[in-house]
Amino acid sequence: MIPILGAYLVQVGDLTRKVYLASLPLIVATGLWVWIDELATISDDEKADRKTMVIEFGLKFSARFGILALAALFFATLIVAVLSSSTAPLTLVALLLIGLAWKIVSISWNEYSHPERMIALGRNAFMLHLATGIIIAASSLVA
Repeated sequence: MIPILGAYLVQVGDLTRKVYLASLPLIVATGLWVWIDELATISDDEKADRKTMVIEFGLKFSARFGILALAALFFATLIVAVLSSSTAPLTLVALLLIGLAWKIVSISWNEYSHPERMIALGRNAFMLHLATGIIIAASSLVA
């Protein structure tokens, strides 16, 4: 959120509610990406006695409900950003990423105990994040 808000502040000289709402989809996509990375490295974190949210919630709950909640929140924030006029309506093209999000949720739901699958899901989460950023940027240029 800080890079987005910083860029806006430098260009406009003020921060508004619209900027916060426009940045939410990317923030949640980043959170999903980090959460999946935490799932992939949970055994290393446990060995190092780190107390991450994934460890605190437990592997099964984190992989199933944590990922599901973040994926649902991603689409909710995308819709809120458009309905609040914080982003252009063309941003709703990002809803087409639901197939990628579904793949992330379904694999993490069923194969959460395989760290190598979580690493592959991290790439999918990165692609979701990247595609969302490109769609938001492109939609604001076209509008």
